[in-house]
Amino acid sequence: MAPTIPASEFATNTHLSIAEPVSYLKFIDGLRGVAILMVIAVHTSQHVTNLADSTFRVKTFEMLVTSGARGVQLFFVLSALTLFNSSAHRFAQDTYPKLSFWLRRAFRILPFWWLMHVYYVLRNPIPLQFVVPSLFLYFGFIRYRTGSDVIPGGWSIFVEETFYLLMPFLFTRIKNVTSALYLCLSLYAVSYVWDWSHSFFPEANAFHFDFPLTQWLCFGLGILAFFAMNTETFKKMASNVTLGRMMDCILLLAILELLGLPNYHQAIRTQTLVFLLMVMTAGFRHSFTRRATENRLLVLYGTCCYSLYLLHFLILDFLDPYRERFLAVLRLSHAPMDIQFLAWYPVVCLAGLGAGLVSFRLIEKPCVNLGKRLITRLNRKPLPLSELTTQRAS
Repeated sequence: MAPTIPASEFATNTHLSIAEPVSYLKFIDGLRGVAILMVIAVHTSQHVTNLADSTFRVKTFEMLVTSGARGVQLFFVLSALTLFNSSAHRFAQDTYPKLSFWLRRAFRILPFWWLMHVYYVLRNPIPLQFVVPSLFLYFGFIRYRTGSDVIPGGWSIFVEETFYLLMPFLFTRIKNVTSALYLCLSLYAVSYVWDWSHSFFPEANAFHFDFPLTQWLCFGLGILAFFAMNTETFKKMASNVTLGRMMDCILLLAILELLGLPNYHQAIRTQTLVFLLMVMTAGFRHSFTRRATENRLLVLYGTCCYSLYLLHFLILDFLDPYRERFLAVLRLSHAPMDIQFLAWYPVVCLAGLGAGLVSFRLIEKPCVNLGKRLITRLNRKPLPLSELTTQRAS
């Protein structure tokens, strides 16, 4: 069985998350909270306008806000890490581990995805030629066509689904840091070649950048983080107070250096390495990053991040009519965009958290629990004789 990050240090039986206590990592939910707040920040900035000035005055602040778009890549890194961590238990217990994995992902993603489809199809006249591909998550192959995005931001769910299809096969083949590193190098080369070949493919609707071949490196780095954090060397280092503080400093310098790059918003491979460093730093028990990512509010955001990701576009649209009145009450109607953003962003975040938690409790969690019951029944069935013989031989 593959190693797992020690659950005794991170897990709690009272956590809200749908993850099983044996594989639950509290700081990962906190990092997911960071990721969703980054995404909300960049989309909120696109909604906030000033009568005479629709740009940020402080360019460094603008760079920080717009870099929130890369919160999606942080999600990808965390997704691979947590799936490998949970699969280390499940693949050893399930009779049909691959099928069980895909069923878990289906019950986790599809119900709320389909519900959002109903809303957007009723709200907008969307041609059937786009509804069906999006409904069954293969729309990413035709995203260069205008109107193919039914749900805003749905491209990242398509990328996630491509990883889910591959993940069981990767899990059975990637066994240590060395093989994970080879995987990352291979995916780096794939992303580089794909980036180089952009002139041969459509670029409308950010098709080339958002395509899985660009993004898979993020998952590879998440897998690398999983195996690196399971090494005895890392486990010993993770308890050292001084090393934890040093990692905090290195992470801060890396973020500042990244923001200083001329084309920082395009440097996805560099940014993803910073996210890998962020995850590793959070793994140090005495680091400030660890304490910050275990903040209860951040963990709540991380718990309902999927609902919040799909809902926050609706929330921004719903709140738009009230934004000007809110800013007027604060006498900020003619303030620079920086100030307007700082005033409005907490409102969007709080509204989003409320909606996300309701959706998580009423839709996500019941669907996941239904999937768990189905998988439990599935795995009670005896293996066919041919498969049983194969497993015994291995």
